[in-house]
Amino acid sequence: MSDTKPKTRRQMVEHARELALQGSWSEAVELNKHLLERTPRDAEAQNRLGRALLELNDQAGALEAYTAALKIDPANIIARRNL
Repeated sequence: MSDTKPKTRRQMVEHARELALQGSWSEAVELNKHLLERTPRDAEAQNRLGRALLELNDQAGALEAYTAALKIDPANIIARRNL
């Protein structure tokens, strides 16, 4: 990641949210995947990844992301609703 990109996890999460709000879905996918490399048990990142993949018409990828979110957090309402 370059110096202009956020470095802390918190900054990365905020940037991922901004990318989604801007409709920058491909960038959102990459950033959420990077977050998941750092913290694999992040249900919120899985949810954001699922949403971005849905927006890119990758239903199989979205299903995988939402399923992973539920494995991490079985009570996750967002993942349940989107599945």
